[in-house]
Amino acid sequence: MLTEDNLMRWVRLATSALARILGLKSSGLYQDALFLIDQTLEQLIGLRAELFDRMDDSSVLEMVTVQDQLDTDRLLVIADLVKEQADIYAAQKMIADSTWRYTRALNFYLEVVLNGGSVNFPQPYEKIDALTAQLDNQNMPPETLVSLYQYYEMMGKYRMAGDTLAKIITQEGNSPEIEEEVNSFYHRLLEKPDNDLIAGGLTRQEIQAHTKPR
Repeated sequence: MLTEDNLMRWVRLATSALARILGLKSSGLYQDALFLIDQTLEQLIGLRAELFDRMDDSSVLEMVTVQDQLDTDRLLVIADLVKEQADIYAAQKMIADSTWRYTRALNFYLEVVLNGGSVNFPQPYEKIDALTAQLDNQNMPPETLVSLYQYYEMMGKYRMAGDTLAKIITQEGNSPEIEEEVNSFYHRLLEKPDNDLIAGGLTRQEIQAHTKPR
């Protein structure tokens, strides 16, 4: 297992590698860039890159959790590397390969923010917004939509959070659990000042129309 000092050393090496990856990508040296990405991922997670590709996102999060604390810096760099992979596959018109990597990168960026944000790097808000706009969120996996909903509520983007809840219902159906979450969400909003609600894109009257007695 990597020690905390080694983790930070690998993160610094990875950020340096990202600059070289960008250079290779811009020169059209895609295979060289992918090879360097694989090398850097292996250094960050201690596993061969092909095993990383086969892991689900929850397992990756476990790999970068140290003493019950998610290493958000390391996860942010991993997300950047996955996003670079996606860009390269997209440039080669490998749509399926690029789309799931864009989605995985978005999942990791969301986890960074939802777990308190990065310690040593800028927060990935713009990266989240860009990937969300790039991906057709109607077709995002339910788990991604749930994280996106939580992110929007955390960021005070209440209309976008409500719209994302509606997309979850479209995909998953209106189960009792989802119905309870929708009602809880709008009840939470009723406790907020009007100025916060307006800044988040909703009026109190709109929110009241969505709430049911508890």
